[in-house]
Amino acid sequence: MSGDSNLAIPYGYHMTFIDKVESADAVRMASYIGMPVPMHSTAVGKAYLAALSKEACEQYLARLTLEPITVQTLTSLEDLRRALAVTRKQGYAIDDEENELGTICFGQAVNGVDGRVSGAISVSVPRYRFQEGAAHHIVTTIQKHLSALH
Repeated sequence: MSGDSNLAIPYGYHMTFIDKVESADAVRMASYIGMPVPMHSTAVGKAYLAALSKEACEQYLARLTLEPITVQTLTSLEDLRRALAVTRKQGYAIDDEENELGTICFGQAVNGVDGRVSGAISVSVPRYRFQEGAAHHIVTTIQKHLSALH
């Protein structure tokens, strides 16, 4: 199973894609380099927020507008905080049709050379192509590539 890979950095109170590798499959995610995406509804945004210090995360949360993008979007601070706690515990974020219906996405924070979180990477897969058990493969592949950078 293949998916689109995206690298994003924070810009203001959203994430911006700065690099993308498209899947070889015909169906791909509708994203582009320079595209801004919300923090609260994307795997890159949630991965980034969860990797911040509690204080820095709360500063972002105080300014985010939790607008619904799809019917799955988390629109309450309580739900988003709960999702961020799960992300911290498992080490990766999930966007299950929260930003784009029909797409599931897995993301993990990326640290800069100074060791501080600087962005996030994600892999997006069309929901119809996603198979149970594939999450482990996707997440371990992301982790393997991130660890190769250090």
